[in-house]
Amino acid sequence: MSELTDNLRKNNPVDWTTWKNREIKNLCRFFVEKKFCKQMQTEILQYTIFEHKVDDIYRDKENVLTTMIKASPGLRDYLQLYSIFTKDDWLNKEMSKILEITKEDVEKYEKAEFVPPEILEKLSMFDPEPIAFEKEPIRIEYDFWGFGGPIKIIDTDWERIDKEVVHVEQFLSQYKNISTDNIPSSYTERELAELDDGLPF
Repeated sequence: MSELTDNLRKNNPVDWTTWKNREIKNLCRFFVEKKFCKQMQTEILQYTIFEHKVDDIYRDKENVLTTMIKASPGLRDYLQLYSIFTKDDWLNKEMSKILEITKEDVEKYEKAEFVPPEILEKLSMFDPEPIAFEKEPIRIEYDFWGFGGPIKIIDTDWERIDKEVVHVEQFLSQYKNISTDNIPSSYTERELAELDDGLPF
């Protein structure tokens, strides 16, 4: 980021086709659209104010992250359920701290009604057995510096299927070949000729 703003200040040419500069440009546009920073008249002013705003957010990143998660009802619960912490970067450490399960969380889960009482009452004639929530087949991992991150959602069903090796020849060998040489036709020669006439070729 500082390299980009330095080049703009010195009127050096900027290669906007590089991955890094494209990402900075897109993020700057996003900040302006969301009114996180002002729209400026020149590139140098725009990226300078954008750099300052990014620095401010980075310095306060832990509070920003906590506020975002607390602002979305149910998000913390969902992330607690599916998150796996495999790295040792600041994002993993911070997320594990924010999502740490407390005694209150455990009590809340134990008391949770997963089926509304009025629905259970209507189904009482079938003597249903209440079952806890059904977990989705996903895993959430965090890797701030990784190409799949910073938040990566992994479909565990597809992950399992990808690891399964299918030997096609062995699979097909369990079936017998079907001979199609002497299958009698249900059409007469005249009917076949009429079908041929209706074909577009």
